[in-house]
Amino acid sequence: LGRYPEAVVEFERAIAIDPNLFEAHRFYAFAAREAGDLQTAIRMNERAIEIDPEDHRVRSELMQCYADVGRIEESREIARSAVERIERLRVRHPELSIPVTMGAGALIRLGELSRAREWVADALMIAPDDPVTLYNVACNYAALGDVDRAMEVLEHWRPRANQKTKEWIRSDSDFNPLRSDPRFQKFLDNL
Repeated sequence: LGRYPEAVVEFERAIAIDPNLFEAHRFYAFAAREAGDLQTAIRMNERAIEIDPEDHRVRSELMQCYADVGRIEESREIARSAVERIERLRVRHPELSIPVTMGAGALIRLGELSRAREWVADALMIAPDDPVTLYNVACNYAALGDVDRAMEVLEHWRPRANQKTKEWIRSDSDFNPLRSDPRFQKFLDNL
């Protein structure tokens, strides 16, 4: 609802009640990032990792936050650990597409581009019409510099997207490589 100051009060209340509540830290980080408060997002993600060292989602989110504030080497370190966790998860749950897209993003950060492309293809095979998968695949293609593929996937994503994600795409730094492309600007205008 865009009521970030009220959310902060509730997150801090939840953490005061249970300082080891993973979800409170994870979602506080997500809300902080959405509100542009990257330092709080980093702090909450780091604490969430302390609470659950195996969670790959927080590592992927922290990787992006570190990159957004210019902490590139830390972003690469957390990307390595995210890939390790996602590889283990893929063995146990080959039917899950979202971790694969997050892993592809981490592989891109690590410069393992051909492997990242394989993971992107895998994710699309697992869930070719899932809106979250499509969004993340478009992010991956943008990061790979494949503007045509990113735009193709975004067009497939558009009719499946919810309003919140349509708002999120406007500021998501994953799409920075597309911002100067007129097709992307037209796409945003038509959302």
